[in-house]
Amino acid sequence: MRYTLEDGPRHVLDEAATELPGHYQATFSTSQDERFERFLTDKGYAELLRLVDAGQRSFTLDELEWLSTPPVIADLLATMQSESGEGA
Repeated sequence: MRYTLEDGPRHVLDEAATELPGHYQATFSTSQDERFERFLTDKGYAELLRLVDAGQRSFTLDELEWLSTPPVIADLLATMQSESGEGA
């Protein structure tokens, strides 16, 4: 199955509608037109923009999981912490 970027990436907003620095989200869709949100770190955001600039808007499950996390702040923060050890 392929997942298509539909909207974003854009900043995640907090309860007061303030942008959270380094926290991004994007909307993807499946081939069955099911839409869903994913969160991205700075690293995922930069890579997604690079791929989109190269003309890629459709991703495999492995690519989607490498670029993003489920839309749960705790998952995003864990990924950010893991990436910080990689020199991201």
